[in-house]
Amino acid sequence: MTIIILSTTTKCVRFCKYIAIAIDIVYDISMKKILFVYNPVAGKGNIKNKLSKIIEAFSSDENTLITYATKANNDAYHHIVQFGQQFDRIICSGGDGTLNETINACMEIAYKGKLGYIPTGTVNDFSKSIKMETNLDRLLDNFNTEIHFQSIDVGKLNERYFVYVAAFGSVSEVSYSTPQNTKNSIGKVAYILEGLKKLTRQDKIHMRIEYDDGIIEDDFCLGLITNSLFIGGMNFFKEDEISLDDGYFECIFIKYPKGPITLNQTLFDITTRNFENTDKMYAFKTKTLRITSKKKIKWTVDGEYGGTYKDATITNYQKAITILK
Repeated sequence: MTIIILSTTTKCVRFCKYIAIAIDIVYDISMKKILFVYNPVAGKGNIKNKLSKIIEAFSSDENTLITYATKANNDAYHHIVQFGQQFDRIICSGGDGTLNETINACMEIAYKGKLGYIPTGTVNDFSKSIKMETNLDRLLDNFNTEIHFQSIDVGKLNERYFVYVAAFGSVSEVSYSTPQNTKNSIGKVAYILEGLKKLTRQDKIHMRIEYDDGIIEDDFCLGLITNSLFIGGMNFFKEDEISLDDGYFECIFIKYPKGPITLNQTLFDITTRNFENTDKMYAFKTKTLRITSKKKIKWTVDGEYGGTYKDATITNYQKAITILK
């Protein structure tokens, strides 16, 4: 078993490249090379207490493990783009943002290996949606045996990939506008508090939405293009309503409420998951969308800032990633 632990300094990045080359030369081709990328501040930073267990789980004569701690946004993305193809398996740990960076990098380099994900963030919508093992010991065993895995769809919003949701509207901005220390200290409550504040001052967004079965034009306050049971910690869909590998998005576009009564009715429909038998929103499945507006709209992807656009094209890549669980 070979273990190499790296930081994010320039020298270490160069060193990583040389080490990866050396691994190819020195070790037998049957040896499994594993890259473990983790966000040390996600959630309450408790990944630090799990590192020894994670390293031990992959300690065998058949593995070579390189660990890499991120220090800034997009650090995981850049590292995997540069070195990911040299590894048989990539495992990331952090919140949904770290997972999003990993997915973007793997799609960018057309990575064909299986991914592992150890969720340590505040909400972890994705891991709950795929029913990932919550016990760390059993999860690590699953990674080693590679028996439990699932192919999943990946979405793309213009040039940005996402694994479970792309969204617009001020409520959708809560996840990346809430400070990390606030998320860590009060957890899911952070999202609920910020979300309630945002609901009282929604912006009216006029949009034209083109999808597989038609065209919609209306005023909206929130839009969700999803491939997930959970969004922002809330269980939005019933299990029999969606599939994570069917090539389709589940889409919800909530109309702008014209007064407090309409707003309350809209909130009731959302909390009771009444998306189809209501005139307060549009709900449908589609493989592709084009969404246009006269002003630039902020987007969120997997809980992270996803860019600002007047014209957004959204595409589903069916079964693009295989993830261990």
